[in-house]
Amino acid sequence: MAKVMFVVKGGEYFPSVGIMQISAVAKQAGHKTTLGVLSREDVLGKIKVQKPEVVAYTGSTGEHITYFDFNKKLKEKYPHIITIMGGPHATFFPERTLVDAKLDAVCIGEGDYAFTDFLNRVDANKNFSNLKNIMLAGGKKPKLMPLIQDLDSLPFPDRALFYNNGESGENPIKHFFVSRGCPYNCTYCFNDSFRKMYPGQRYVRKRSVKNILQEILEVRKKWPLKYIKFYDDVFTLTADDWLKEFAEEYPKQIGLPFFCLMRADTMTKEIADLLKKSGCKAISMSIESANPKLREKVLNRKMTNEQIKKAYKLCGERGIAIQSNNILALPTSKIEDDVATLDFNIECGKKQKTFVIGEFGTAYPYPGTALGDFCDKHGFYDSKKGFTDLHISYHNDSPLNCFNEKEKRMQRNLTMLGTVAVRFPWARNLIVNHLIKLPTNALFFSLFYITKTTDYMKHVYNLGNTLKDYLRVVPQSLNLDWSKWMGKKKDKK
Repeated sequence: MAKVMFVVKGGEYFPSVGIMQISAVAKQAGHKTTLGVLSREDVLGKIKVQKPEVVAYTGSTGEHITYFDFNKKLKEKYPHIITIMGGPHATFFPERTLVDAKLDAVCIGEGDYAFTDFLNRVDANKNFSNLKNIMLAGGKKPKLMPLIQDLDSLPFPDRALFYNNGESGENPIKHFFVSRGCPYNCTYCFNDSFRKMYPGQRYVRKRSVKNILQEILEVRKKWPLKYIKFYDDVFTLTADDWLKEFAEEYPKQIGLPFFCLMRADTMTKEIADLLKKSGCKAISMSIESANPKLREKVLNRKMTNEQIKKAYKLCGERGIAIQSNNILALPTSKIEDDVATLDFNIECGKKQKTFVIGEFGTAYPYPGTALGDFCDKHGFYDSKKGFTDLHISYHNDSPLNCFNEKEKRMQRNLTMLGTVAVRFPWARNLIVNHLIKLPTNALFFSLFYITKTTDYMKHVYNLGNTLKDYLRVVPQSLNLDWSKWMGKKKDKK
């Protein structure tokens, strides 16, 4: 039995299901897993007491800096502990990850069983060479295990790892995944590059309705559960047999409101009806950019403005609220394009009587994405710096050098005040013509935070919230949102 501690930054609304899943597979193989949360405990002290043989991290670009800094401290104090990192940053930037973080290994790609093989070697006191998916410092990139095709064969995620070690277990809103993979090639997402790592394999895989409902039922027996967020890249593409079965069984067996992610160009009346029948309360359906050329040429999202408006209308007619995601500060764009995106959100909402919560971020050149390669190729961003200047959140300043400081300030202000303008269209002219030109400040954040929080609590998570619920949610969400929108570029924790 190998002892492993997963170290996480903490403070998230929803802890990592990826870590939960890997922990479940590791436990199934007889290993022991524990958790260290940097934001609320002395993890180095906890390591001294628990004496894990392996410390593991996972993270995307931006948050990787937190784990790099911690791992260097860990290695200085406990050089004998084996450290490993997985996730998008380690997958697409493995060589620099190993060196910059002083790690012993990285896990590339889908790591459920690869990580357990790694722990088996630790337990047997053997070296880690020639393990699939596992790359060592100074070594060659490894061969990869095939993608797991039967997702029902996996044990349910080890939610107790997080839920019994913090406030997330008491949160009545919990998240689940019904699938893995996405068939689309949006340039800001790593799915296209990840898919190319597994040529000839079925990339989009889905759990059975029976399997996902069984997991939800088991979670509800152990922890509070009033609302479900399905975080799959796309919840469903068609009104297929899976969705029809889900629409029949979910209301009978679960009967809880839920949130999911969809694409506007796949939304049909039949899908909207089935989602409504299932109990769907809200949908995340991205606009990204109102400029069709930017949306298609820069983001590779091939859909029309008319398709988007139609999809929003279908949902609005059925009382399904929409969280609209948008990307400002796209390379080759102008501030006028960002304002047009704001205006299109307003049009999709108020003019069609659809409740829209507008969320705005800035374009980030993440490694492993076509957008990152585009920015690198055209000199908009220099990836050779190792992405050390990226903020933990893409809601912050644009890292691209194709914008001046004034433009970056306006873009960042729009990531906050855009949400306010979508909710209160009468404030649009004041915001666009005057406020976004001012220095970024706490008042802008306060207006954004109050608008966003009240909209979500009223139109998405309308669960008869009590004062106790607000006192539980607000401190955590306030701290997290402040770090995203107003925090410094290099977050230590």
